[in-house]
Amino acid sequence: MTQEHLATWLAQQTWSSFAVSLAEQYQRRGYLSEKQESAARGMHAKVTARKAKATAPTPALGYYRVDDTYYVVAESKAGNAYAKEWNGYGWDYVGRAPFASLAGVDPLTAEQAATFGHAFGRCIVCGRTLTDPASVAAGIGPICAQRL
Repeated sequence: MTQEHLATWLAQQTWSSFAVSLAEQYQRRGYLSEKQESAARGMHAKVTARKAKATAPTPALGYYRVDDTYYVVAESKAGNAYAKEWNGYGWDYVGRAPFASLAGVDPLTAEQAATFGHAFGRCIVCGRTLTDPASVAAGIGPICAQRL
């Protein structure tokens, strides 16, 4: 992207007085200094990355596995989707960050959820330790199995 295109983009960023001032500086002098250009390119990269992240498709609600990491995609009371990551003991909130890595990945089946239960000795849905012999054998509690 040339400095001219960058200055045009900066002028459109009305949310940032700094961006607008850089665009005005370009209009007055006809160029940006090396540091100004670097700051402008950094701003452009951040805005572009945020837009890509915000437009990442929201995966279906459910449980997922990507490599060796388990995720649950849930819905807040306000109706917004968010993700949690399994830390070995329970679920940690991670927001929308993993959505891009979940694109194209299907939610876990009941058999895959049972594999989680066998590996961690905990129910994938509620996180409780599996103690009942039938639940230990199944890898998931009977009530939670109905929720998958």
